[in-house]
Amino acid sequence: MSAGLLITKALLSGGLIVAIGEIAKRNNTAASIVHSLPLVSLLTLIWLVVVTRSLRTTRRALVNWTAGITMVWMLAMTLGLPLADQARSYRGVAQEMAPRIPVGYQCALARDVGDAQRALLYQYAALRFVRSEHPGASRCRVLLVQAHPARIPPAEAGWSEIWRGSRPGDKSELLLLYRR
Repeated sequence: MSAGLLITKALLSGGLIVAIGEIAKRNNTAASIVHSLPLVSLLTLIWLVVVTRSLRTTRRALVNWTAGITMVWMLAMTLGLPLADQARSYRGVAQEMAPRIPVGYQCALARDVGDAQRALLYQYAALRFVRSEHPGASRCRVLLVQAHPARIPPAEAGWSEIWRGSRPGDKSELLLLYRR
């Protein structure tokens, strides 16, 4: 090969790597797909080796079919799970909500918010929840309410809405953040 062709290939490869890196910086889903590319490449290579090295026997069709189905399943899980995770995760909701939480708040109350959601919002937005029965609940200045978008309860006296949001594509859940 000529030196010019090698330099061109190197520049194209480098440019592609930089472009993929820039896309991954802007999008968590793209980043997780990009990070799974080595595994996907390895799986494809293994499948190619199995198919090309299978002996000419009566079992060849079965081996190739099984290897192909396994390969498709592994690729679907490797590339598809980040998309499913993004759609079902509370990370984006928490990142969107976090800047709206008043500075210096001590605790938050929750209405109709499940324990798992509270734990995830604590992990992603550092939102510390206190049960309404707790003696110190009266000093909480933040209230998070989960409601159906068609049945939003009116704000209680003294509370004003500061944020409203939901997970992408979730049509049955709406989170409302209030402050006192």
